[in-house]
Amino acid sequence: MEESKNMRERNYGIDLMRIVSMVYVLVLHTLGQGGMISSAVTGSKQEMIIWALEIWAFCAVDIFALISGYVGYCGREKPTKFANLFELWLQVVFYSVLITLYYRFRYPESVAGTDLIKSFFPVTFSTYWYFVAYTGLFFLMPVINRGLRSCSEVTARKVLIALLFVFSGYEVLFSKFGMEDGLSVIWLAILYIIGAIIRKCEIGKNINPLFAFVGVVLLEFASFGILISHKSLAIADYSITGLTFVSYVSPFIAGMAIFYVIGASKLRLPKACNAVIGFVAPGAFAAYILNNHTLVWNNWMAGRFATWASLSVLQIIIHVFGFSIAFVVVAILIDHVRMLIFKLLHLKQFCQFLEKWIRIGLDRIVA
Repeated sequence: MEESKNMRERNYGIDLMRIVSMVYVLVLHTLGQGGMISSAVTGSKQEMIIWALEIWAFCAVDIFALISGYVGYCGREKPTKFANLFELWLQVVFYSVLITLYYRFRYPESVAGTDLIKSFFPVTFSTYWYFVAYTGLFFLMPVINRGLRSCSEVTARKVLIALLFVFSGYEVLFSKFGMEDGLSVIWLAILYIIGAIIRKCEIGKNINPLFAFVGVVLLEFASFGILISHKSLAIADYSITGLTFVSYVSPFIAGMAIFYVIGASKLRLPKACNAVIGFVAPGAFAAYILNNHTLVWNNWMAGRFATWASLSVLQIIIHVFGFSIAFVVVAILIDHVRMLIFKLLHLKQFCQFLEKWIRIGLDRIVA
Protein backbone atom coordinates (compact mmCIF):
# COMPACT_ATOMS: atom_id res chain seq x y z
CA MET A 1 0.00 0.00 0.00
CA GLU A 2 1.39 3.39 -0.94
CA GLU A 3 2.03 5.67 2.00
CA SER A 4 -0.21 8.68 2.32
CA LYS A 5 1.12 12.20 2.62
CA ASN A 6 0.13 12.32 6.29
CA MET A 7 2.19 9.21 7.04
CA ARG A 8 5.28 10.72 5.45
CA GLU A 9 5.02 13.96 7.42
CA ARG A 10 6.72 14.23 10.79
CA ASN A 11 4.30 13.45 13.58
CA TYR A 12 4.99 15.82 16.46
CA GLY A 13 2.45 14.05 18.65
CA ILE A 14 4.62 10.94 18.49
CA ASP A 15 7.70 13.05 19.26
CA LEU A 16 5.87 14.48 22.27
CA MET A 17 5.13 10.93 23.40
CA ARG A 18 8.86 10.14 23.35
CA ILE A 19 9.41 12.93 25.85
CA VAL A 20 6.47 11.87 28.03
CA SER A 21 7.72 8.27 28.07
CA MET A 22 11.12 9.43 29.34
CA VAL A 23 9.42 11.40 32.13
CA TYR A 24 7.56 8.20 33.02
CA VAL A 25 10.86 6.27 33.05
CA LEU A 26 12.17 8.72 35.65
CA VAL A 27 8.96 8.35 37.65
CA LEU A 28 9.49 4.57 37.74
CA HIS A 29 13.10 4.94 38.80
CA THR A 30 12.22 7.48 41.50
CA LEU A 31 9.53 5.27 42.98
CA GLY A 32 11.46 2.00 42.67
CA GLN A 33 15.22 2.44 42.92
CA GLY A 34 14.65 5.74 44.71
CA GLY A 35 13.20 3.78 47.62
CA MET A 36 9.67 5.18 47.81
CA ILE A 37 7.87 1.89 47.22
CA SER A 38 9.90 0.01 49.84
CA SER A 39 9.61 2.85 52.38
CA ALA A 40 5.86 3.47 52.16
CA VAL A 41 3.80 2.38 55.16
CA THR A 42 1.70 -0.66 54.25
CA GLY A 43 -1.96 0.22 53.79
CA SER A 44 -1.39 3.98 53.97
CA LYS A 45 -2.71 6.56 51.52
CA GLN A 46 0.89 7.21 50.54
CA GLU A 47 1.40 3.60 49.53
CA MET A 48 -1.77 3.70 47.44
CA ILE A 49 -0.77 6.80 45.50
CA ILE A 50 2.79 5.52 45.02
CA TRP A 51 1.49 2.30 43.47
CA ALA A 52 -1.04 4.23 41.40
CA LEU A 53 1.82 6.34 40.01
CA GLU A 54 3.92 3.22 39.45
CA ILE A 55 1.20 1.61 37.35
CA TRP A 56 0.51 4.87 35.51
CA ALA A 57 4.15 5.18 34.46
CA PHE A 58 4.88 1.49 33.89
CA CYS A 59 3.95 1.72 30.21
CA ALA A 60 6.96 4.00 29.55
CA VAL A 61 9.19 1.33 28.00
CA ASP A 62 6.32 -0.15 26.00
CA ILE A 63 5.53 3.31 24.61
CA PHE A 64 9.13 3.88 23.51
CA ALA A 65 9.33 0.48 21.80
CA LEU A 66 5.94 0.93 20.09
CA ILE A 67 7.13 4.27 18.75
CA SER A 68 10.21 2.56 17.28
CA GLY A 69 7.88 0.35 15.25
CA TYR A 70 5.50 3.17 14.39
CA VAL A 71 8.21 5.42 12.94
CA GLY A 72 10.45 2.58 11.73
CA TYR A 73 7.86 1.00 9.43
CA CYS A 74 7.62 2.26 5.87
CA GLY A 75 5.33 1.14 3.07
CA ARG A 76 8.24 1.10 0.63
CA GLU A 77 11.65 -0.58 0.72
CA LYS A 78 14.36 1.49 2.43
CA PRO A 79 18.00 0.63 3.08
CA THR A 80 18.93 -0.20 6.66
CA LYS A 81 20.67 2.83 8.15
CA PHE A 82 23.57 1.34 10.06
CA ALA A 83 24.83 4.88 10.63
CA ASN A 84 21.89 5.52 12.97
CA LEU A 85 22.91 2.59 15.17
CA PHE A 86 26.55 3.73 15.14
CA GLU A 87 25.49 7.24 16.23
CA LEU A 88 23.36 5.83 19.02
CA TRP A 89 26.24 3.59 20.10
CA LEU A 90 28.58 6.60 20.21
CA GLN A 91 26.03 8.53 22.27
CA VAL A 92 25.78 5.70 24.79
CA VAL A 93 29.56 5.28 24.97
CA PHE A 94 30.04 9.05 25.32
CA TYR A 95 27.91 9.21 28.46
CA SER A 96 29.03 5.85 29.81
CA VAL A 97 32.69 6.82 29.67
CA LEU A 98 32.13 10.32 31.10
CA ILE A 99 30.06 9.00 34.02
CA THR A 100 32.65 6.31 34.76
CA LEU A 101 35.48 8.85 34.68
CA TYR A 102 33.55 11.19 36.97
CA TYR A 103 33.03 8.46 39.55
CA ARG A 104 36.60 7.23 39.10
CA PHE A 105 37.99 10.60 40.20
CA ARG A 106 35.21 11.74 42.55
CA TYR A 107 34.42 8.42 44.25
CA PRO A 108 37.30 6.07 43.35
CA GLU A 109 36.14 3.40 45.80
CA SER A 110 32.93 2.92 43.77
CA VAL A 111 34.72 2.11 40.49
CA ALA A 112 36.36 -1.23 39.84
CA GLY A 113 39.51 -1.50 37.76
CA THR A 114 37.70 -2.89 34.72
CA ASP A 115 34.74 -0.46 34.82
CA LEU A 116 36.36 2.01 32.43
CA ILE A 117 37.01 -0.73 29.87
CA LYS A 118 33.41 -1.94 30.25
CA SER A 119 32.09 1.57 29.64
CA PHE A 120 33.39 1.37 26.04
CA PHE A 121 31.40 -1.80 25.38
CA PRO A 122 27.82 -1.15 26.57
CA VAL A 123 26.35 -4.11 24.70
CA THR A 124 28.97 -6.68 25.67
CA PHE A 125 28.79 -5.78 29.35
CA SER A 126 25.08 -4.89 29.43
CA THR A 127 25.53 -1.35 30.71
CA TYR A 128 21.98 -0.52 29.61
CA TRP A 129 19.46 -3.33 29.14
CA TYR A 130 17.27 -1.34 26.73
CA PHE A 131 20.18 -0.47 24.45
CA VAL A 132 21.29 -4.12 24.43
CA ALA A 133 17.77 -5.25 23.48
CA TYR A 134 17.40 -2.49 20.89
CA THR A 135 20.70 -3.45 19.26
CA GLY A 136 19.39 -6.97 18.76
CA LEU A 137 16.08 -5.59 17.47
CA PHE A 138 17.85 -3.32 14.99
CA PHE A 139 19.04 -6.29 12.94
CA LEU A 140 15.54 -7.77 12.93
CA MET A 141 13.83 -4.60 11.73
CA PRO A 142 14.44 -5.06 7.97
CA VAL A 143 12.96 -8.56 8.06
CA ILE A 144 9.99 -7.42 10.15
CA ASN A 145 9.28 -4.47 7.85
CA ARG A 146 9.50 -6.58 4.71
CA GLY A 147 7.22 -9.22 6.18
CA LEU A 148 4.60 -6.64 7.15
CA ARG A 149 4.77 -4.95 3.75
CA SER A 150 4.05 -8.25 2.06
CA CYS A 151 0.94 -9.10 4.08
CA SER A 152 -2.55 -7.67 3.79
CA GLU A 153 -4.06 -5.34 6.36
CA VAL A 154 -6.47 -8.08 7.45
CA THR A 155 -3.58 -10.45 8.08
CA ALA A 156 -1.63 -7.75 9.91
CA ARG A 157 -4.57 -7.07 12.23
CA LYS A 158 -4.86 -10.78 12.98
CA VAL A 159 -1.15 -10.89 13.75
CA LEU A 160 -1.56 -7.99 16.18
CA ILE A 161 -4.38 -9.77 18.02
CA ALA A 162 -2.39 -13.01 18.16
CA LEU A 163 0.72 -11.24 19.50
CA LEU A 164 -1.24 -9.55 22.28
CA PHE A 165 -3.05 -12.75 23.22
CA VAL A 166 0.01 -15.02 23.23
CA PHE A 167 2.92 -12.79 24.26
CA SER A 168 1.01 -10.51 26.62
CA GLY A 169 -2.13 -12.21 27.95
CA TYR A 170 -0.82 -15.78 28.10
CA GLU A 171 2.79 -14.86 28.88
CA VAL A 172 1.98 -12.67 31.87
CA LEU A 173 0.13 -15.61 33.45
CA PHE A 174 2.43 -18.52 32.65
CA SER A 175 5.83 -17.08 31.55
CA LYS A 176 6.53 -19.67 28.87
CA PHE A 177 8.27 -17.72 26.11
CA GLY A 178 11.40 -16.34 27.76
CA MET A 179 10.22 -12.73 27.79
CA GLU A 180 12.12 -11.94 31.02
CA ASP A 181 9.20 -9.75 32.18
CA GLY A 182 9.68 -7.61 29.09
CA LEU A 183 13.39 -6.90 29.59
CA SER A 184 14.36 -8.68 26.39
CA VAL A 185 14.82 -8.28 22.67
CA ILE A 186 11.84 -10.59 22.13
CA TRP A 187 9.37 -8.26 23.84
CA LEU A 188 10.86 -5.22 22.10
CA ALA A 189 10.44 -7.02 18.77
CA ILE A 190 6.80 -7.81 19.62
CA LEU A 191 6.15 -4.16 20.45
CA TYR A 192 7.98 -3.03 17.30
CA ILE A 193 5.70 -5.25 15.21
CA ILE A 194 2.59 -3.93 16.97
CA GLY A 195 3.70 -0.32 16.47
CA ALA A 196 4.40 -1.00 12.80
CA ILE A 197 0.98 -2.64 12.34
CA ILE A 198 -0.72 0.35 13.99
CA ARG A 199 0.88 2.56 11.36
CA LYS A 200 0.41 0.21 8.40
CA CYS A 201 -3.28 -0.37 9.11
CA GLU A 202 -3.91 3.10 10.57
CA ILE A 203 -5.43 1.41 13.61
CA GLY A 204 -7.43 3.83 15.71
CA LYS A 205 -7.69 6.40 12.90
CA ASN A 206 -11.20 7.24 14.10
CA ILE A 207 -10.19 7.44 17.76
CA ASN A 208 -9.59 10.98 18.98
CA PRO A 209 -6.86 11.69 21.57
CA LEU A 210 -9.40 12.27 24.38
CA PHE A 211 -11.00 8.86 23.85
CA ALA A 212 -7.55 7.25 23.77
CA PHE A 213 -6.72 8.94 27.09
CA VAL A 214 -9.94 7.59 28.58
CA GLY A 215 -8.74 4.14 27.50
CA VAL A 216 -5.48 4.71 29.38
CA VAL A 217 -7.37 5.77 32.52
CA LEU A 218 -9.69 2.75 32.42
CA LEU A 219 -6.78 0.33 32.07
CA GLU A 220 -5.00 2.12 34.93
CA PHE A 221 -8.04 1.60 37.16
CA ALA A 222 -8.31 -2.04 36.10
CA SER A 223 -4.67 -2.81 36.91
CA PHE A 224 -4.72 -0.79 40.14
CA GLY A 225 -7.97 -2.43 41.22
CA ILE A 226 -6.49 -5.90 40.80
CA LEU A 227 -3.37 -4.83 42.69
CA ILE A 228 -5.19 -3.49 45.77
CA SER A 229 -7.69 -6.35 45.90
CA HIS A 230 -4.99 -8.45 47.61
CA LYS A 231 -6.50 -11.55 46.03
CA SER A 232 -4.39 -14.34 44.59
CA LEU A 233 -5.29 -17.24 42.36
CA ALA A 234 -3.49 -20.55 42.13
CA ILE A 235 -3.65 -22.43 38.83
CA ALA A 236 -1.82 -25.76 39.14
CA ASP A 237 1.80 -24.71 39.81
CA TYR A 238 1.18 -21.05 38.95
CA SER A 239 0.27 -18.30 41.40
CA ILE A 240 -1.36 -15.11 40.12
CA THR A 241 -1.34 -11.98 42.30
CA GLY A 242 -2.03 -8.29 41.83
CA LEU A 243 1.63 -7.70 41.02
CA THR A 244 1.39 -10.18 38.15
CA PHE A 245 -0.20 -7.46 36.04
CA VAL A 246 2.34 -4.78 36.95
CA SER A 247 4.72 -5.87 34.23
CA TYR A 248 5.89 -4.67 30.82
CA VAL A 249 4.17 -7.69 29.24
CA SER A 250 0.90 -7.16 31.12
CA PRO A 251 -2.06 -6.67 28.76
CA PHE A 252 -3.14 -3.68 30.87
CA ILE A 253 0.26 -1.99 30.62
CA ALA A 254 0.68 -2.84 26.93
CA GLY A 255 -2.85 -1.62 26.29
CA MET A 256 -2.12 1.70 27.99
CA ALA A 257 0.95 2.13 25.79
CA ILE A 258 -1.06 1.34 22.64
CA PHE A 259 -3.73 3.89 23.57
CA TYR A 260 -1.02 6.47 24.26
CA VAL A 261 0.61 5.95 20.85
CA ILE A 262 -2.71 5.97 18.99
CA GLY A 263 -3.82 9.13 20.80
CA ALA A 264 -0.48 10.87 20.29
CA SER A 265 -0.47 10.05 16.58
CA LYS A 266 -3.76 11.96 16.23
CA LEU A 267 -2.61 15.09 18.05
CA ARG A 268 -2.49 18.25 15.98
CA LEU A 269 -0.43 20.84 17.81
CA PRO A 270 0.24 24.54 17.16
CA LYS A 271 3.35 25.32 15.12
CA ALA A 272 5.00 26.95 18.13
CA CYS A 273 4.60 23.70 20.10
CA ASN A 274 5.94 21.70 17.17
CA ALA A 275 9.08 23.83 17.10
CA VAL A 276 9.72 23.22 20.80
CA ILE A 277 9.01 19.49 20.52
CA GLY A 278 11.25 19.23 17.47
CA PHE A 279 14.09 20.76 19.50
CA VAL A 280 13.49 18.69 22.64
CA ALA A 281 12.59 15.20 21.37
CA PRO A 282 15.99 14.20 19.85
CA GLY A 283 17.64 14.50 23.26
CA ALA A 284 15.00 12.63 25.29
CA PHE A 285 16.81 9.28 25.29
CA ALA A 286 19.74 10.91 27.10
CA ALA A 287 17.60 11.00 30.25
CA TYR A 288 17.55 7.21 30.31
CA ILE A 289 21.28 6.93 29.60
CA LEU A 290 22.23 9.38 32.33
CA ASN A 291 19.86 7.98 34.94
CA ASN A 292 20.26 4.27 34.31
CA HIS A 293 24.05 4.00 34.25
CA THR A 294 25.13 1.37 36.79
CA LEU A 295 27.19 3.81 38.86
CA VAL A 296 24.42 6.42 38.97
CA TRP A 297 21.82 3.71 39.62
CA ASN A 298 23.68 2.15 42.56
CA ASN A 299 25.34 5.20 44.08
CA TRP A 300 23.07 8.17 43.41
CA MET A 301 19.56 6.82 42.83
CA ALA A 302 19.51 4.01 45.43
CA GLY A 303 17.22 5.06 48.29
CA ARG A 304 17.64 8.78 47.56
CA PHE A 305 13.91 9.54 47.64
CA ALA A 306 12.81 7.19 50.44
CA THR A 307 11.80 10.07 52.72
CA TRP A 308 9.30 11.30 50.11
CA ALA A 309 7.14 8.27 50.91
CA SER A 310 5.99 10.00 54.11
CA LEU A 311 4.81 13.20 52.40
CA SER A 312 1.17 14.00 51.75
CA VAL A 313 -0.49 12.53 48.66
CA LEU A 314 -0.36 15.84 46.77
CA GLN A 315 3.26 16.45 47.77
CA ILE A 316 4.24 12.98 46.54
CA ILE A 317 2.73 13.68 43.12
CA ILE A 318 4.39 17.11 42.90
CA HIS A 319 7.80 15.88 44.09
CA VAL A 320 7.90 12.78 41.88
CA PHE A 321 6.78 14.47 38.69
CA GLY A 322 8.70 17.66 39.49
CA PHE A 323 11.97 15.78 39.83
CA SER A 324 11.28 13.56 36.81
CA ILE A 325 10.46 16.49 34.52
CA ALA A 326 13.43 18.50 35.78
CA PHE A 327 15.82 15.58 35.22
CA VAL A 328 14.56 15.04 31.67
CA VAL A 329 14.85 18.76 30.86
CA VAL A 330 18.42 18.93 32.19
CA ALA A 331 19.35 15.73 30.34
CA ILE A 332 17.98 17.14 27.07
CA LEU A 333 19.97 20.35 27.50
CA ILE A 334 23.12 18.33 28.25
CA ASP A 335 22.50 16.20 25.19
CA HIS A 336 22.31 19.25 22.96
CA VAL A 337 25.85 20.08 24.10
CA ARG A 338 26.80 16.51 23.20
CA MET A 339 25.18 16.95 19.78
CA LEU A 340 27.24 20.09 19.21
CA ILE A 341 30.44 18.23 20.14
CA PHE A 342 29.54 15.39 17.76
CA LYS A 343 28.82 17.92 15.03
CA LEU A 344 32.18 19.65 15.50
CA LEU A 345 33.90 16.25 15.35
CA HIS A 346 31.93 15.31 12.20
CA LEU A 347 30.91 12.03 13.82
CA LYS A 348 27.72 11.81 11.77
CA GLN A 349 29.79 11.85 8.58
CA PHE A 350 32.14 9.30 10.11
CA CYS A 351 29.22 6.96 10.85
CA GLN A 352 27.95 7.38 7.29
CA PHE A 353 31.44 6.62 5.95
CA LEU A 354 31.63 3.52 8.15
CA GLU A 355 28.21 2.41 6.91
CA LYS A 356 29.34 2.78 3.30
CA TRP A 357 32.31 0.47 3.80
CA ILE A 358 30.26 -2.05 5.74
CA ARG A 359 27.80 -2.18 2.84
CA ILE A 360 30.64 -2.75 0.40
CA GLY A 361 32.01 -5.53 2.61
CA LEU A 362 28.58 -7.16 2.98
CA ASP A 363 27.99 -7.02 -0.77
CA ARG A 364 31.30 -8.77 -1.41
CA ILE A 365 30.57 -11.45 1.20
CA VAL A 366 27.14 -12.06 -0.29
CA ALA A 367 28.58 -12.20 -3.82
